[in-house]
Amino acid sequence: MQALSTMSLTGDQLAIKVVLIIGILIVAYFTLRSQGGERTLAIRRLALFSFLIFAVITVLWPSLLSYLAYFLGVGRGTDLVLYLLVIAFFTNLATSYRRTLATEARLTQLARQVAFNSLEIPDDAPAGNEAPFGLPKSDK
Repeated sequence: MQALSTMSLTGDQLAIKVVLIIGILIVAYFTLRSQGGERTLAIRRLALFSFLIFAVITVLWPSLLSYLAYFLGVGRGTDLVLYLLVIAFFTNLATSYRRTLATEARLTQLARQVAFNSLEIPDDAPAGNEAPFGLPKSDK
């Protein structure tokens, strides 16, 4: 209980808490919304380009990462990188989950289409309103 009483939304770490919560909410939003197509691809490309620029800047000037961490209320730049990697991991996890669901749905449709296309109707199959393949006709 001691840990719960020391938690607050004020102080030095307010900025990083807000950034992390916003990141988590963004991941949740992209997980729950329907897939967009071209717009989603454009957002993904912009995010990747922004990450690349950020990565190059932090490699060239690591003190900027430490300054940003201090500004956000994180003790060290490495801790900030860890927090950002956690958000990136959950983003990747959510994206992979949605992609898997979409792939499974497409595979189900394809399996149904293949089964339907490979269906062979016997030559002696009844025509018209008779029940197919010798099944009893329903009274409905």
